[in-house]
Amino acid sequence: MATVLLQAVIGEAEIEGAVKATLEVRASNAAALALYQRLGFRISARRPGYYTNPQEDALILWREGGSLPV
Repeated sequence: MATVLLQAVIGEAEIEGAVKATLEVRASNAAALALYQRLGFRISARRPGYYTNPQEDALILWREGGSLPV
């Protein structure tokens, strides 16, 4: 379900002319990170201590152009 939703949002954004997308995720959220990477997002930066309860780093991901994987 999450894959379909993200593919739809990215697809619509591309139709509107977007060529880049960004998001952030908790460093420990392996499932979300795997999903984002399957959709072409790559880690570009880390924000140390960004999240609280528990304190944790945020990973910043970017996706640039290209067609979406099926």
